[in-house]
Amino acid sequence: MTSPSHDIAARIASALAALPADALASMRPAATAEQITEAETVLGVSLPEAVRTAYLQHDGQRAEADGLFDGDFRWLSLKGTVRDWQTWDRMLESGDLDEMNMGEAGTSVRMDWWNRRWIPVARSPSGDCLCVDLAPGEKGVSGQIIEVWHDDDSRSQAAIGFVELLEAQA
Repeated sequence: MTSPSHDIAARIASALAALPADALASMRPAATAEQITEAETVLGVSLPEAVRTAYLQHDGQRAEADGLFDGDFRWLSLKGTVRDWQTWDRMLESGDLDEMNMGEAGTSVRMDWWNRRWIPVARSPSGDCLCVDLAPGEKGVSGQIIEVWHDDDSRSQAAIGFVELLEAQA
């Protein structure tokens, strides 16, 4: 019997192997366990196993790469994840997001403009993010992937988890 960790690693490896050659060529080398732990310390969270496993295979995509997810969202390196999270967090701390209007409450995603437990893992050129949601709405799942638009109040689930997000691109 295989362990759940092995199954996740195998699914991620399979999804990555099924990507087009140009997408594979855009991948950065693997992150180390220490780099992941450092990022988690700054973010104040423990990343889901699938996200940790994916970063142990590739530390996202190179900065100049085309988007991997939906053709627009580039998979962020751990440094990029921390940088984007810190940018959103500074805006939250400064009160810049206090006046932002929110849409109607959803069921799987909290209707916050930003939440510190949303961890960006992919970003579009315009600043929209795909985030690992560690503070889901009432009917959501911790670790789901959500869309966070920089200039729109809609927040929605993009995938049930990081493995499923990768598999959808393969």
